[in-house]
Amino acid sequence: MLKKFIISNYRSFYNEAVLDLTVHDNISNNNCYIKKINDNEYISKLCLLYGYNGSGKSNLINALKYIFYSNNGYISSSDDSIKKLLDPNMIYSKNDNSRFLLEFYSYDESILYLYELVLDNQNKKIYSEKLIKNNDTIVFERELNFIKEGIFNYNKYIPDTNTFLSFINDSSNDEMSEEYREEINYYISLFKNLCFLFPFTNEADFSSYAIVEAFDYFNKYNIWDTYKELLSFIDIDDLNIEDSISKNEFSFIIDNKRLISKHDIYKNDFDEAESEGSKVYAINLIYILVSIINGTVSIVDEFNGVQSELLEFVINLFGKAFIKDMQKDTSQLILSTHDITLMSIDNTMLHNYFLINKENNISRIYRTDHFDNLNINTLENEYRKNRFGLLRKRIYFNN
Repeated sequence: MLKKFIISNYRSFYNEAVLDLTVHDNISNNNCYIKKINDNEYISKLCLLYGYNGSGKSNLINALKYIFYSNNGYISSSDDSIKKLLDPNMIYSKNDNSRFLLEFYSYDESILYLYELVLDNQNKKIYSEKLIKNNDTIVFERELNFIKEGIFNYNKYIPDTNTFLSFINDSSNDEMSEEYREEINYYISLFKNLCFLFPFTNEADFSSYAIVEAFDYFNKYNIWDTYKELLSFIDIDDLNIEDSISKNEFSFIIDNKRLISKHDIYKNDFDEAESEGSKVYAINLIYILVSIINGTVSIVDEFNGVQSELLEFVINLFGKAFIKDMQKDTSQLILSTHDITLMSIDNTMLHNYFLINKENNISRIYRTDHFDNLNINTLENEYRKNRFGLLRKRIYFNN
């Protein structure tokens, strides 16, 4: 489970900003959006990010995604993701280093890991990188292009924009010692099992491709019917993949397959039949279901065009055992949204809601339970009044 994400000097973020999912209050263990870890720590399963357009929500979401992609074990993904992270705050510190830090628990919930990545923006390369477990054991510590400390006895050159794990795992890298292969795969699996990211975009125009790609995965876990049941909430009566020969007859075809959506007796290509909002819902639902089944983090940057009641239902999936005998209680949802009606979801508390505000071209993250004179019953009303547009002036911030 993700415990904390720290970011500094990336796009609109300059000063260190912290997304802390630790629950500090004395709260009942029965709360459906809280997971107890190691008998002494509580972590939120739900993080709803609010902020006005341009406040930095997408910057935070993307940074978090790129960190996971950069450590998925492939050089190409690592190189591309690091280059996207080499994007400092151009107003205050275009030549200063950027820093990203993850704190997370292993999938068996027994070990706390800290992963830190520091980027040299001036020279466009990784400056340092380290992975530590249980606050004292250094898995590896890298400085520039070499490992200087840790359990990996690796003394070869590491490319400027490759994370250590992705570089050493790549099949083209014959320098990787067999004795470390199993251990390296374990550490890569930590990132993969923390956040499952399909290798496709979440743009609505690619929804058919995404669904076809997910089809075999859903059948493997016997949840294709569950996926179709959730699509019925947007009046899709049935969804099937059919064989097709002609590439000119249909709007979408891959490997001689096409995706067919059915409404009552009418059926057509999914991309032709469905609205943009339905496509966004269908594709993001893939991320949601994978997260719920595997107990991972699902990171979604807005559900544009989807009604509030449907969004609330999707969020509730993280707190209820909708998929019986398969759902894992370590699943987490990080969702950026403008829908303030979600502030009144049953069983949510202030620590589930975060505000991102930008002042003087610097984005900052605020957790709503850190505000004085604010409670869950007044959160939506206070936000409607725009009082959070002047955070420090109108509400005392108890830091």
